Amino acid sequence: MQSARESLEAGVSPGAGLETADEQAEAAFADLILTSLDQGDESTQDLDALSRGGEMPEEATSRKGGFFKDIGELFGALAGGAHIVKKEDGRV
Repeated sequence: MQSARESLEAGVSPGAGLETADEQAEAAFADLILTSLDQGDESTQDLDALSRGGEMPEEATSRKGGFFKDIGELFGALAGGAHIVKKEDGRV
Protein backbone atom coordinates (compact mmCIF):
# COMPACT_ATOMS: atom_id res chain seq x y z
CA MET A 1 0.00 0.00 0.00
CA GLN A 2 2.85 2.34 0.83
CA SER A 3 4.56 1.92 -2.56
CA ALA A 4 1.22 2.51 -4.29
CA ARG A 5 0.74 5.74 -2.29
CA GLU A 6 4.29 6.85 -3.19
CA SER A 7 3.66 6.09 -6.89
CA LEU A 8 0.42 8.07 -6.75
CA GLU A 9 2.14 11.07 -5.16
CA ALA A 10 5.03 10.88 -7.66
CA GLY A 11 2.61 10.72 -10.58
CA VAL A 12 3.97 7.46 -11.97
CA SER A 13 2.15 4.29 -12.93
CA PRO A 14 1.49 1.90 -10.04
CA GLY A 15 4.06 -0.87 -10.19
CA ALA A 16 6.55 1.17 -12.20
CA GLY A 17 10.03 -0.10 -11.48
CA LEU A 18 8.90 -3.28 -9.78
CA GLU A 19 10.54 -6.45 -11.05
CA THR A 20 7.88 -9.16 -11.13
CA ALA A 21 4.40 -9.29 -12.57
CA ASP A 22 3.06 -10.28 -9.14
CA GLU A 23 4.54 -7.17 -7.52
CA GLN A 24 3.13 -5.03 -10.32
CA ALA A 25 -0.32 -6.61 -9.95
CA GLU A 26 -0.29 -6.05 -6.19
CA ALA A 27 0.69 -2.41 -6.74
CA ALA A 28 -2.13 -1.95 -9.25
CA PHE A 29 -4.62 -3.50 -6.81
CA ALA A 30 -3.34 -1.26 -4.01
CA ASP A 31 -3.70 1.74 -6.32
CA LEU A 32 -7.30 0.76 -7.00
CA ILE A 33 -7.96 0.59 -3.26
CA LEU A 34 -6.30 3.96 -2.66
CA THR A 35 -8.25 5.56 -5.48
CA SER A 36 -11.49 4.19 -3.99
CA LEU A 37 -10.56 5.47 -0.55
CA ASP A 38 -9.57 8.89 -1.85
CA GLN A 39 -13.06 9.31 -3.30
CA GLY A 40 -14.77 8.73 0.02
CA ASP A 41 -14.29 8.95 3.75
CA GLU A 42 -13.75 5.28 4.58
CA SER A 43 -12.25 4.34 7.91
CA THR A 44 -9.15 2.28 8.65
CA GLN A 45 -11.42 -0.71 9.19
CA ASP A 46 -12.71 -0.32 5.64
CA LEU A 47 -9.14 -0.10 4.35
CA ASP A 48 -8.31 -3.41 6.05
CA ALA A 49 -11.42 -5.05 4.56
CA LEU A 50 -10.60 -3.74 1.08
CA SER A 51 -6.98 -4.88 1.28
CA ARG A 52 -8.12 -8.42 2.16
CA GLY A 53 -10.81 -8.43 -0.52
CA GLY A 54 -8.71 -10.31 -3.05
CA GLU A 55 -7.68 -13.07 -0.66
CA MET A 56 -9.29 -16.45 -0.27
CA PRO A 57 -10.70 -17.18 3.19
CA GLU A 58 -8.49 -19.23 5.52
CA GLU A 59 -10.99 -22.10 5.70
CA ALA A 60 -10.82 -22.46 1.90
CA THR A 61 -7.04 -22.60 1.74
CA SER A 62 -6.06 -24.51 4.87
CA ARG A 63 -5.32 -28.20 4.54
CA LYS A 64 -7.34 -30.44 6.77
CA GLY A 65 -6.28 -33.99 7.53
CA GLY A 66 -2.89 -34.01 5.86
CA PHE A 67 -1.23 -36.69 3.80
CA PHE A 68 -3.10 -39.74 5.11
CA LYS A 69 -6.47 -38.13 4.54
CA ASP A 70 -5.41 -37.29 0.97
CA ILE A 71 -4.42 -40.92 0.38
CA GLY A 72 -7.73 -42.10 1.81
CA GLU A 73 -9.65 -39.75 -0.47
CA LEU A 74 -7.61 -40.93 -3.46
CA PHE A 75 -8.42 -44.59 -2.81
CA GLY A 76 -12.04 -43.70 -2.09
CA ALA A 77 -12.30 -41.94 -5.45
CA LEU A 78 -10.61 -44.84 -7.25
CA ALA A 79 -12.94 -47.34 -5.56
CA GLY A 80 -15.90 -45.22 -6.65
CA GLY A 81 -15.00 -45.52 -10.32
CA ALA A 82 -12.53 -42.70 -10.85
CA HIS A 83 -9.48 -43.58 -12.87
CA ILE A 84 -6.07 -42.07 -13.57
CA VAL A 85 -5.24 -41.50 -17.23
CA LYS A 86 -1.78 -40.89 -18.62
CA LYS A 87 -1.84 -38.50 -21.57
CA GLU A 88 0.30 -38.85 -24.68
CA ASP A 89 2.72 -36.16 -23.52
CA GLY A 90 3.38 -38.02 -20.26
CA ARG A 91 1.19 -35.93 -17.96
CA VAL A 92 -1.08 -37.77 -15.55
